[in-house]
Amino acid sequence: MNYRASLQLVLTLCALLVCSMARSQGPLNPPAGPGETMKSLDQVEPRQPIPSAPYEIKTPGSYYLTANVTGPIDIRADNVTLDLMGFTVYATGGKGIDFPINCRNVTIRNGNVSGAGAYTAVDGRNLVDAGCLFEGLRVYNTYIGIYAGSGCTVRDCEVWGTDYAGIYLNNCAKSVVAGCNIHDNGGIGLLLAGSGAL
Repeated sequence: MNYRASLQLVLTLCALLVCSMARSQGPLNPPAGPGETMKSLDQVEPRQPIPSAPYEIKTPGSYYLTANVTGPIDIRADNVTLDLMGFTVYATGGKGIDFPINCRNVTIRNGNVSGAGAYTAVDGRNLVDAGCLFEGLRVYNTYIGIYAGSGCTVRDCEVWGTDYAGIYLNNCAKSVVAGCNIHDNGGIGLLLAGSGAL
C-alpha cells in the first residue's frame, strides 16, 4: 500500500470517528422552563423605609431614607444598617444621628448630615468596642462632625465647616480612620483621644 492510499484511509477513519461523535446525544428540549435564579433586595436583605424624622431605631435590621429628613435619628439596637441613599439628615439644635446607648455592629453609609447649628452631626461617643462603621458620609456645618467611640471605623467620609472638630474619636482604642477628607474646619480636623487608633 502506498503512502497516498494510507493517508486517505487514515483521513477517512478520522472523518467517520468525528461524525459518530457528533451525532445526537439525546433530546435538546428541557422538561420545563428555567426557574427564577435572582432574588430581590427585599428577599436578600429586608429593608425598612424611614420617610421622616425624628425616628427611633429599636430593632435590628436594615433601614433606608426615602427623602431628606429633619430631626434626629436615634439608634438603640445592635446589628443595624442605615443607608441614607444619598439623602440628607438635617440636625436641628442637638444631633443628626445619635447613639444614646452603646450599640454594636451598626453601619451608617451613603449620605449627608448637616448640622445647621447642631452640637454633633453623628454622635457615637457612647460606643464602646462597637464594631461600627461610618462610610461614605458627607458631614458639614456643625460643632463636631463625626464623634465616635472605641472600635469604630470612619471610612471614605468628607467633613467640613465644623466649629470644633471634624472627626473626634473619643477613647479611640481599636478605631480606624481611612480615606477621609477633612477640611475647612474652624478648630481641629482630626482629634484622637486616647491611644490605639489607626
